[in-house]
Amino acid sequence: MNINYGERALLLNYSTCYIERFIILDNPKFKDEETVNSFIASINKTLNRCIQELNIKIEGRTLPFMKVKKIIKEQDKIRIIISSLDSNNLLRDLDELDDFDIKKTSFLIKFIKLGPQRIITGSKERDINAEMLMDLESQVAAAVDIFLDIAMFHSYSFLDNMDLSAKKQFNKSKYEYFLNHNLNSYYRIEENSSPKFLSLAFAARTDIKKINLDKYVQLWNDLIEELYPSAIHAMPTPMEQIKKHRDLEMIDKRYSNERFWKKYSKGDYLLLRINRAPRMNKRKQQIADYFGIPKFHLGAIKIVPCHEYFNPFIKKQIDEHYVSAFKIVVT
Repeated sequence: MNINYGERALLLNYSTCYIERFIILDNPKFKDEETVNSFIASINKTLNRCIQELNIKIEGRTLPFMKVKKIIKEQDKIRIIISSLDSNNLLRDLDELDDFDIKKTSFLIKFIKLGPQRIITGSKERDINAEMLMDLESQVAAAVDIFLDIAMFHSYSFLDNMDLSAKKQFNKSKYEYFLNHNLNSYYRIEENSSPKFLSLAFAARTDIKKINLDKYVQLWNDLIEELYPSAIHAMPTPMEQIKKHRDLEMIDKRYSNERFWKKYSKGDYLLLRINRAPRMNKRKQQIADYFGIPKFHLGAIKIVPCHEYFNPFIKKQIDEHYVSAFKIVVT
């Protein structure tokens, strides 16, 4: 699947189901605010577009969207440090890490700007799980890969509920799974200095702008089947899920009622809502016909199977903001 860096994950606009993670920019290249914002925006756009597509593909679970930021609010949410080849800064030298407790972090990756090489290696610093040496464009791709694994991790209730020690053990087990199954990495793994973290997205990435999402899903399915064959994922009820809809106050209360959802069989659905009005009456009528209402009006709702996302007509309405979409899983 080719993800365009300019495409936004429009389903994120209507969901408050997201998690935040932070990066530190210890690199002179990022002193310019415009460069910083462009770099972070590229990560977020691509990452959340991947998450949106995965949410349509994956059955029985919902991946949280992610917001990657360049500032620190909570220590345990730092995941990436962006550095430069000539930087001698260690963790203890970074002002941003004053009072930082590494024991609260499940893993930490250091990116170092280099030429066209794409290398992942171990680190001389005990508390850094891996260093990745590559150019800035590859850093965007690698950040997407790493944060995508975080989103996938949190989509499983039994993983999401782990304590920090168990999360660290999971990262170790995932690393061992990667090597034991001889998975090919888009980034060259340095044999003489092995990293302590690998993302399964490394094995699903085919080039700098493309991830094979079907392969990525299968890798995770196989990993979970091998490590947790008897684990059961527990989804919140549809009534709890809908509380994450950004426009909840404008949605009829019957959609928050248990009786309403009892008539739906087990499966994945999209709650579609008419979000704004197109100028052309023809388009209004087409939308009204699709929703099965006699006259176009804002706020109309239709529940459809998740695969309806691929219907060219409704996909166009979502992409142009006339219709919002929100995933709900019925178990």
